[in-house]
Amino acid sequence: MLRIAAVLFMIFASLPMNGSGANAEGGPEVSLSLNPGPESAEIKVGLINSSDQAQIFEFPTSQRYDLIIRDKSGEIVYDASAGKSFLQAIQYLKLDPGEVVAWTDSWDYETASGRAVEGSYSVELSIPLKQKGETQAEVVLREKAVLDVPEENPAFRKIEISGENGVYEVKGEARAETGKFFFTAEDGHQVLAGEAAGPSVSKYHEWSPFHLKINIPEESLPENGTVILSLYEKDKKGRIIHTYAAALENFR
Repeated sequence: MLRIAAVLFMIFASLPMNGSGANAEGGPEVSLSLNPGPESAEIKVGLINSSDQAQIFEFPTSQRYDLIIRDKSGEIVYDASAGKSFLQAIQYLKLDPGEVVAWTDSWDYETASGRAVEGSYSVELSIPLKQKGETQAEVVLREKAVLDVPEENPAFRKIEISGENGVYEVKGEARAETGKFFFTAEDGHQVLAGEAAGPSVSKYHEWSPFHLKINIPEESLPENGTVILSLYEKDKKGRIIHTYAAALENFR
């Protein structure tokens, strides 16, 4: 039960943290959704036409937004536009009433000095735009949020998941104190795939690739919920350590 509770905590802790900012009532709004995972954070940026009329927004270049992430000292650790080229020409975007356009970005926690340490980071979003035909200066919509970067898992990395409807493949790299690791699958209420041993892997400090196939009977899958994979190893006393939790599939 303690392991299940720990896995659920990790999953719930990684649920999106949302924010939204508006230029003016009934005008364009921005939204910012953060979903930090074990190895990267998914960042979703949204622009919303909250008025009751269609609007055409004008952008000064092909760049739609600025997004930077700072550490606790204020240093920039991620800049979404760094190294990218943008067309230096006015661009237009039409949105119907209530329509939302979304862009997805991601940060792999890498910084100029290596992997970001565990802790809170500030995410700053800005979108410069104005309505087509307006003569006044552009408006910059802004939004901020806090991203909690998890501690780096010392036993598992580069996890890739594919498959659906109970048939999944998991690839990645692992290392374990004993050269062995284990896995289960559950939906937060019941175990869907009992504990099984993965293939033998390297002991610390070398990494080795692994490949798993997981089959869950279709009748056992939740109608509404998430199938959660737990990778973990055990210490010499048989205690579970270094749990890596990831979603195999979401059912809605």
